[in-house]
Amino acid sequence: ICLEGGDGLLHQGCGCRGTSGFAHPECLEKMAKTAEYHLEEYRLHHQCSTCEQPFLGAMQTVMARTYWRSNRLSRDDDARRRAAGLLASTVREFLGREPEAMEHLYAEAVKGLSDADPRSLVMLVERARTLMLSRRFEAALDLLRTAYPRVKRRRDAVLLSEVSHVTAKVLVHLGRPDEALRYAEEAVNASERSSCQEMQLHDTKATYVHVLALNGRLQEARAIGTKELEFCERVYGPNHGLTQHITLKMASCHLF
Repeated sequence: ICLEGGDGLLHQGCGCRGTSGFAHPECLEKMAKTAEYHLEEYRLHHQCSTCEQPFLGAMQTVMARTYWRSNRLSRDDDARRRAAGLLASTVREFLGREPEAMEHLYAEAVKGLSDADPRSLVMLVERARTLMLSRRFEAALDLLRTAYPRVKRRRDAVLLSEVSHVTAKVLVHLGRPDEALRYAEEAVNASERSSCQEMQLHDTKATYVHVLALNGRLQEARAIGTKELEFCERVYGPNHGLTQHITLKMASCHLF
């Protein structure tokens, strides 16, 4: 990206080792601005162009906020949704244990946006996800019940997959797997017909496998889980987080 050292270098938190793992945020931003398409611009703000692993830590925060600022007023729904999602994931990463700070940042992010704006809806779902990770399951479910009908009215498959997926997880935590099943099925169906990332689709299917098993549908869960595990081992490798996630889901339900 550049060959300059000096001040301002941040570790990208990706898989690059040595000096190749460091960069100036300003240089990464300049490279991202050369992207011809929104999806490519998003990718360059989200992950390393060399190893293609996501930015983490301080670099993730800087790049997420930069992407949010550059797309906040975009009229393109996909660009706005990615901008909101990237910022929200950073909020969840760093402020998940500080609910008051988290709520303040979310409020600032959606200020002036209508309830129907995809950025507002993404933030609502991400707030629910953060509450879930903080084990505030009832509060998370209340937010999801607010978001779900608004997402359904938009007929947005990406957002529908997200809200349904998180709702299924929350209901499992609340000990209501029978209710979770409908949302898990809807999340998979929406993911398959949307433009969501491949890893998101497989993560959604991992949750579906878990919910099927909790509902006693072990044969279906084993068949889908085995297929997903074989795919992830082949494509991502046995040590990848998603591969291990599916393995743990299947092991916890005694599907091996």
